[in-house]
Amino acid sequence: RTRFRGRRPLAVTCAVLLAVCGGRAAYGEPDPPERESVEILAAHALARAAIMDLHIVGTPTQRDYRIDEEMLSIASRLAEVAASNTDPARRPACIPDEQTMFRLYLEAATSANDVGAVRKIVDKLVDLDPSDTVAQLRKISTAISDLQTAGERIAKYEQFLGPAGEVIDPSVRSRLAVDAALLLREQGDMKGFAEKIDLALRLDKTNKDAATLGMTFWSQRLSDPVGVLDWKLAVLLADPLDASVYSSIVEHLLSQGAYQGAWRFAKLHRTLSLNEEIRPGENDEVNFDLAEWNADGPDAAIRRLSDNLEKSRQLAADRLKSAMAQGLPSDTLPRPEEVRLSMVHERSRVLAAVALHDMERASLFLGELADTVKSKCQELLDAGRRARGMSEAEARARVNELRAELAWVRLWSGLPNQMQEAVQEVDRLVGDKAVDDATAARLRAWTLLRTGDPEAAEKALKALPDDPGALLGLAMLAETNNDVSTALGRYKDLARRVPGDLIGAFARTRYRSLAHEEPRISDAAAELESDVAASPSWLEAIAENPKKIMSLDAEAVRSDMMPLDRTPVRVTIKNTSEIPLAMGPDKPINSRLLFGPAIDVGAGRLPAGELVHVAVIDRRLRLEKGESVDAIVYPDLGMLSFIAELGLPRQTRVRWRVLQGFRLVDQRMYDAGPTCLSFDMPSISRRLPHRADAVFSALQFALQTGGPREIADAILSIKYQAVMGNNLSQPITAGDVDRLMEVIARRYSLMQRASKIMILCLVPAQSNLMQAQRIDQLASTESDEDVLAVSLAMRVVKPDDPLFNAPNVIRSPRLAALAQMVRDRLSENVRTYATVPVSAPEIMGLPAPAASPEGYKPLDLSTGKPGAKEPRSRPAGPVTPVDPSPLPVLP
Repeated sequence: RTRFRGRRPLAVTCAVLLAVCGGRAAYGEPDPPERESVEILAAHALARAAIMDLHIVGTPTQRDYRIDEEMLSIASRLAEVAASNTDPARRPACIPDEQTMFRLYLEAATSANDVGAVRKIVDKLVDLDPSDTVAQLRKISTAISDLQTAGERIAKYEQFLGPAGEVIDPSVRSRLAVDAALLLREQGDMKGFAEKIDLALRLDKTNKDAATLGMTFWSQRLSDPVGVLDWKLAVLLADPLDASVYSSIVEHLLSQGAYQGAWRFAKLHRTLSLNEEIRPGENDEVNFDLAEWNADGPDAAIRRLSDNLEKSRQLAADRLKSAMAQGLPSDTLPRPEEVRLSMVHERSRVLAAVALHDMERASLFLGELADTVKSKCQELLDAGRRARGMSEAEARARVNELRAELAWVRLWSGLPNQMQEAVQEVDRLVGDKAVDDATAARLRAWTLLRTGDPEAAEKALKALPDDPGALLGLAMLAETNNDVSTALGRYKDLARRVPGDLIGAFARTRYRSLAHEEPRISDAAAELESDVAASPSWLEAIAENPKKIMSLDAEAVRSDMMPLDRTPVRVTIKNTSEIPLAMGPDKPINSRLLFGPAIDVGAGRLPAGELVHVAVIDRRLRLEKGESVDAIVYPDLGMLSFIAELGLPRQTRVRWRVLQGFRLVDQRMYDAGPTCLSFDMPSISRRLPHRADAVFSALQFALQTGGPREIADAILSIKYQAVMGNNLSQPITAGDVDRLMEVIARRYSLMQRASKIMILCLVPAQSNLMQAQRIDQLASTESDEDVLAVSLAMRVVKPDDPLFNAPNVIRSPRLAALAQMVRDRLSENVRTYATVPVSAPEIMGLPAPAASPEGYKPLDLSTGKPGAKEPRSRPAGPVTPVDPSPLPVLP
């Protein structure tokens, strides 16, 4: 917008933009049903139609989003009109409706890549909720990006980040600082980049992007391991639920010999991974073993690994026994002897035993390792069993790696009964050139060491001064020759050279065994240990139960759901942790919520897997300790209300289950994310339309004399009776529907914009009710552009419909463009809201009402009069196949 351009003072800009940005939106209670205006009814009906259109399309394209963007823009304007016509004292009660419409509009405009519309919508959202820091950031960032040169943008960033910009929320300024830092880096100003990253974190410690950029930048420049740890901890504080950060800290501490700290964070990482259902990688498994080995001794690692293996084998035996006792198939169940540790764990167990000179256990473990390698190689060489996508060449290369690793461990162990196989394997690997030259040289040198040629072995090992494996061979050679002082020096040097490796752990254990003391840790390791010990104790509490960092509450503002009205639900998310936390999708406080309904009818329950609603509560970039954010959500603004109007047989109870950070767990079953919360709301009654059982004359009277709500209720009652058909004691007939559609058409011609849009969205399309053509015939004489737009997008079913060539459509560039998009997708036979028949009972998993074999008599378009009245036994609406397309995730 122009007010961001030029050289106007920042104080003026801030005053115009965000003078009240620190305030909190004052949501009033949404108006009760009897107070809702026709504009709100029309807005909700149109928004639902747009959502259903995307659902029916299945995989929307930019064109589909553009069509629905047009509909949601109209819905937003209707909500805005309703607010402007409201008593100022009740103005806050309109904010939820306005926000709902504008946020749906924003999602469609974003997907349609309509930049201009996005900017206008964001401006509106900032006006509606001055405390919405997400919208504030988007608004300012978009305005700055309009500036033509990097220099102008940097100058504008400096203004917002300077003293005059302090009226803006610090979390917004922090993100602006990161943007400025990246721009400065593009200009080659690395000092400015570092300064802005530092500023970003001082403004907001939850800014993970800033912490990650700082960690990457300084890790490449700092030789101080303590400084590197500080940056890693900064990333951790920005997102204490990111398991990969814990893994990075473990690796860093191991590499510096800070073993107690590494063991603490390794356990934190393991606990958090289990809670988040993340399977640790091979490197994490090795580091866990190393941290425990160095912190608590090699025997502790052996006991844990052996206990885990024993428990797993006992579990396999119990499952096998249970299956056999029940007469169930057991061929696919693993036998206890087939259950093994992973190769990396088995290798750790072997070498820990060798380091302790416990050759009896080492021999047993090495046998297990050999069996594991054999089994893995067989799997790799079997095209039907190896990982999908792995080629034959890749499989053979991996087999060679495993063979070389086993040969190396055998040579390392020095067990006499393993030497012959080790030497033969080395000969095969070197002869086949299956290993690189450096590995081949090390294996050859160790072969000499283990086959009784110490002089040749020493010479070969000394020829590899940069290979820790060769240096280990020299240390073990000195120990074998009883040259204790030389062995101690070599072990000590090796432990310091590779502290985060199995060789370093082995050397450290041998040093302690020979010297009867612990090797002294470095000054850097001691400082790291001190820093880790001083890190907050609540890290353990978060890792143990990540769900304790927040709370989730949802409360229906209304206890009843009327068919005409959507149900507002107030959702509250609170930060209950000890620190500020970032909020948003995939952030520590996840803002994505799924509302899953359970629909009870009498003693039964209807299938509702398709009727979920997704909302994104993106209102804050972060929540301070103890801070909460709430928002009004309409979970039945979509599939549920649409289907309920067509298929619920009587008054029902709806219970919503709210799932944070949801995920699909079994086909169409959802659950909360691994570290997220769920909340079960009390039941809400959903009533039938007031005139659900009304006879023809009562419906006719309501349509002829009633206001917008009475007309809408009568339309819903007609739809209900049409669907239920012979299940009702006195259903209306197709002839009745003809007459009622004629009454609606006469009233429609005299209505204002909002009422017309409401009727266009509530009356079934021609694909569901042929008699509805009478309403659509009136579109060609319409002059209101919004009403024409709704008719084009939500009512037209054929690419040659006369409405496309109506004068008022052709004369309007807006309508002409919309008409072309609608015509194009109809020509391509794209399924749309208007063209696809919907059978609610089948979607809901209910038996379809019985239909007359004679079919249904449509409107006689030649005379414009309804056909003859059918017998009373004849229902009014057709029964059509279910629409199987999945419900889209539409925030």
